[in-house]
Amino acid sequence: MKVLILSENTGEGHNSTAVAIKEALAEVGTDCDIQNALSLQSVRLSKFISNSHSFCYKYIPRLYGIGYMYEEKKHNKLSSIKTKAARRLYETVVAGGYEAVICVHVFGAIIYTEAKKNFGLSVPGYFVATDYTCSPGVNLTDMNAYFIPHRHCAHDFIRKGVPEEKLVVSGIPVRRTFLYKTDKAVARAELGLPVEGIIVLLAFGSIGCGPILEIYKLLISRLPKDVTIVVITGRNKRIYNKLTEGNINTPKNVHIVGYTDKMMLYMDAADFFMTKSGGLSTTEAIAKGIPLFCIDAVPGCETRNYEFFTKHNYVLYGKTNDELVNLVVRCVKDPALTKPYLERWKIDFPSGAADMIVRYIMSGKSDGHDNVTPQIDKNND
Repeated sequence: MKVLILSENTGEGHNSTAVAIKEALAEVGTDCDIQNALSLQSVRLSKFISNSHSFCYKYIPRLYGIGYMYEEKKHNKLSSIKTKAARRLYETVVAGGYEAVICVHVFGAIIYTEAKKNFGLSVPGYFVATDYTCSPGVNLTDMNAYFIPHRHCAHDFIRKGVPEEKLVVSGIPVRRTFLYKTDKAVARAELGLPVEGIIVLLAFGSIGCGPILEIYKLLISRLPKDVTIVVITGRNKRIYNKLTEGNINTPKNVHIVGYTDKMMLYMDAADFFMTKSGGLSTTEAIAKGIPLFCIDAVPGCETRNYEFFTKHNYVLYGKTNDELVNLVVRCVKDPALTKPYLERWKIDFPSGAADMIVRYIMSGKSDGHDNVTPQIDKNND
């Protein structure tokens, strides 16, 4: 079998999910290629959208949120640019001999649906949700199955028009490196962090959006000086420069890191993790079992993630930066406060999402959930 995964370059989340599925496919000897779905329309358009997405995320997140809410209401604007991409997808699948298409972004699912409808694409297609919500446009697609993050998300998909019989509760796939823990002392030594003491990790995604500076200032003013603070700014060079070029006097217990491909090690090294409510970053933290503190930093799908996690009491959270930091300080003094959340994760979150998806696809099922997936909760709102 040969599989094509359609991803998207708006942040690292979609690509990381694609890689996680590719890893699982490789373990069963299945060939797989990953392609940027937007590049099927235009490489120039793909770069423009990716850069615009990153800019809005970092500097004007409210504008991103407005755009997301508009799509939630109108939910059909992506369809205007799908025909050219659909034709190219059909040609790619035929020329490459692919036997299945997996879409980890809604645009890929939309062009797959167009190729199926208007160009005779006959191979099965699957959608993998990377946020804890039914994103705008998903209801316009026609996939063989929809892999969703959690049983409590099922109602949202059903309410927005996705057939219940096509829902498969799998969880969000994470890379193999997030499924295994490195000994804390080993991880700290490899990263050059203190072997002893408590470490608080602050990271707001690969793009580096959100109120990093504000939260950082609150942390250094309120946490004990023997607590190490690690700040990962991602690709946000402006924030990194502000933290490292003398505009702020960096205390000795603070480590500033730019973009890193060792996020899994930082999670293993840390005791507490503060982040925005991205679908992948929260799922990776849950896989690592590190106490998670979330803030609603970017409107849009991440607001929906934030609402999901706070409603079901899966994360510690603050409605303001001040409130969130005060909660972290309390937990540093009494780590037992985080244990109920970790216990809920063990019960409520499926593990091995990528393997489950691969088993499902390799089994030849055309649609519907089966006995390898948890029970959906179609009544939960």
